Amino acid sequence: MNLTALDILLILLFIIVCFWAVIRGLLRQLMSLAVFYLATVVAGLFYPYAALFVTAIGGKTPTFTQVVMFWVLFLIVTIVLEVLLRRGFPDVRLPKLGLLDNVLALLPGILCAFIVVSLVLTSMGYATVRTWGHGLAYLRAATAYGYERAALRPLMAQFFSLYLAAHRLWFPVPPPLLAYLSP
Repeated sequence: MNLTALDILLILLFIIVCFWAVIRGLLRQLMSLAVFYLATVVAGLFYPYAALFVTAIGGKTPTFTQVVMFWVLFLIVTIVLEVLLRRGFPDVRLPKLGLLDNVLALLPGILCAFIVVSLVLTSMGYATVRTWGHGLAYLRAATAYGYERAALRPLMAQFFSLYLAAHRLWFPVPPPLLAYLSP
């Protein structure tokens, strides 16, 4: 497997999310896993409509605008729910477990990292489907090239198909952005 620069950045992102999970503890990370699930649902359902409202800005780049709006919605929902959970449940440490609380948080942390990395990868692929205009043609081509050559893409596609199977209730047919990364 030949790792590209994009693969190395995705692995770095994966490690950062896992490290963040270990610091937060098991219960907080389990709540974050539920938050990521809900944020994916909300962003997946509403990004096409949100993109319609900002087409004056995006103009000739509909897929890029949709990707930006997906991430804006995903981040807004994630931040709001995380703040509400932190205010509602300020202390969710498990003192009887001690260090094991942090070690066990790695398991849901790995799932969260897989979710984030696969969402980034599918967003990159979907964003390059249509032209971004003359000024951004080089950036679009570089993004498409990086996506196509990413060695982690098959692994992330397999995980993402399982992740989307958990969303069948909300997405009987996944939205184009979420369906782009396929095995």
